[in-house]
Amino acid sequence: MTSHDSAAKWVTAVEKISKLSNTRTFVPWKRTVTDQFKAFGLWKWINTLKTRPTEQVAAAIWDEGQETACTALRMCVEGNAYTEIENEDHAFAAWEKLEKLLKPRGSGVTIVPRQSRHIVLSIIITRQSGLLNHLLQ
Repeated sequence: MTSHDSAAKWVTAVEKISKLSNTRTFVPWKRTVTDQFKAFGLWKWINTLKTRPTEQVAAAIWDEGQETACTALRMCVEGNAYTEIENEDHAFAAWEKLEKLLKPRGSGVTIVPRQSRHIVLSIIITRQSGLLNHLLQ
């Protein structure tokens, strides 16, 4: 497969992705883009290759990979999301900006230490039973 064929397949794939512009669509958008970037070998530029190598040839490859991944990411967003990353040169930094801007608040997982779980469970049960009592009145 030539690089032109690969680019054409990427453009076709990107055209099928709904562009991200707000927090309501962030989670499904993130899943879709992550899968597409993995399929086309671009995810490594966001997820793992964050440090530019010092060796000249490796640095040139890194620069090209970052540019390609950043361009692809910009093709998947619009509105404020696009404005936020339009001048970004590093895909991992652009991704982090998008997450900070558009990731719904409270969508992360909170790890509760084992010894505190019974307290948290007690609070949840108390709140739910209070709500249940209120609804039954």
